[in-house]
Amino acid sequence: MCIRDSGDSAGNLHVWEEWKSYGAIRPESTMLAVHDAAAINSLAFHPSDNRLLALGGNREGIVSLIDTVTHDIERLKPVERQGNQNNRVHSLAFSPDGQLLAVGGESIPITVWNVSERKPVTTLLDEEWKVVKDFAKDGSKSLRIVSPSVAFSPDGSRLAVSWYHEAAGNEFLYYPNSVTIFDLGQNADDPARLTDIPSDDGPFQHVLFDHQDDVLFLARAGRLESWDLQRGRPTRGEPAAHSARIQSLAFSRDGLLFASGDFYGFIRIWDARTGALRHTFQKHWGRIESLQFSADSSRLLATGFRDRMITAWDVSTGQLIESLDFESTITGFDLTPDGKTLLAGGWYNKFFAYDPETLVLKNEIKIGRGS
Repeated sequence: MCIRDSGDSAGNLHVWEEWKSYGAIRPESTMLAVHDAAAINSLAFHPSDNRLLALGGNREGIVSLIDTVTHDIERLKPVERQGNQNNRVHSLAFSPDGQLLAVGGESIPITVWNVSERKPVTTLLDEEWKVVKDFAKDGSKSLRIVSPSVAFSPDGSRLAVSWYHEAAGNEFLYYPNSVTIFDLGQNADDPARLTDIPSDDGPFQHVLFDHQDDVLFLARAGRLESWDLQRGRPTRGEPAAHSARIQSLAFSRDGLLFASGDFYGFIRIWDARTGALRHTFQKHWGRIESLQFSADSSRLLATGFRDRMITAWDVSTGQLIESLDFESTITGFDLTPDGKTLLAGGWYNKFFAYDPETLVLKNEIKIGRGS
């Protein structure tokens, strides 16, 4: 039994229990709802605290830390932001020990926070952020920095950040690199910049460490790549892993499998060691917003953006277990550390909790926008 959370395009957060059988998925309850904007873009549970949830929205770059039992909320405001841009929070990642929270987004500095003190520890890519601010001094120019993905290594010593500069009109302006790895183990206040991984075919949309710490999985366009961090070079790649841009990646808890989902709604399961394709799933008709493996690694949960659907798949047989339609778009979900609750969220600032035993919706709570 596992618990995951998901956010929808209405600002709702749903809490689910992963099913014990292949019966229907039914929501347990709406636990809470809160944020600074109309949509929930990203959310992540603290790795050891089942009550603490981090949530990112789509306007002011604010991250909300929420106690899912008391519904107490604390807001982490960005240290700086571009006032003329949407300051979306695209990615959140807790360090494995739960002491740090990395935040990446759009038109906000990439920031590492001290979770217990609720204070920023450091900002990353300061020179790249300065480029954005220098462009802003000229009213005829518009440039923003976007960080679609951040990920800690399993031992917490390194942080990988995907990023790119984007000009007005969606014309990408490239630097030589679009994934940067920082060393947080020695000095988190002033992390060393270890590696810049170049991109010659558009920015990397997702980064993900494997369970051994030494390989980084990367996704850009429809390509999957793995990078050997010890040797500083790519190990293998799947140049045609998907026919459309890869939207999401996820590792199984046992480290044996990883999943990728693309813009057209296709999901693929891969052998993490050999890179061999295991299964291809097709049920969604829009982009795959989020992927999560169950705690026992036997099932894969997926959310679609446009089709407002959650699907559950058996990763051994490749069969669809169940699908569930929502009233609004789900933009993210996550599993609590103890594997007992699934949370879902998206638009309209609502969060939904689902009973782990009955899978019946119990409650719905909406909390108004905060400052």
